[in-house]
Amino acid sequence: MGKIIRRYKSEIHGNYRVAYLKWGLLTGLVLSLYLLVRHWSGAPCSTPADLGKDGLLVVGIAVAMYFYRRSLQDGKVTMKELLLMGLGAGLVAAVVYGLFVWLYCGVMYPEMTGVYAERFKTEESAAEGYVAALNPGMWALMFGFVNTFLTSIIVTFFGALVFRTEKADRV
Repeated sequence: MGKIIRRYKSEIHGNYRVAYLKWGLLTGLVLSLYLLVRHWSGAPCSTPADLGKDGLLVVGIAVAMYFYRRSLQDGKVTMKELLLMGLGAGLVAAVVYGLFVWLYCGVMYPEMTGVYAERFKTEESAAEGYVAALNPGMWALMFGFVNTFLTSIIVTFFGALVFRTEKADRV
């Protein structure tokens, strides 16, 4: 069985928990600010998930990984450490952005679900009732948390491949 499953031992070189909290909060605040800027600028704001938000999330996680690697002694970092740091930052950013979307849809722009329902309105639309029934909590869960976290998982895997500097030793 030992020949089938390889065992790896990797060393954690820095404090990734502090890094993912710091960078996750910063990324979540930037995503929230982006939604506010879109709202204040009068841009169509029919859903809190768009390519601009996803692009900012990609940049936020990539910058977090880059600066985390630079903060380590000799710049040594393994893929495992970057995966933990990136997933943590993505989770924290998703929670911060999800809470902001909940506040945004519940207080600042409660008409968002109606605007979104109008986009899909047809005479025989079964989705119309479902979309119109979404409350701010569901918007925060679907677009704020789930969409953001799933995107961060994909970005983290690619970022960890790009920014790693050493491979784990075989045991």
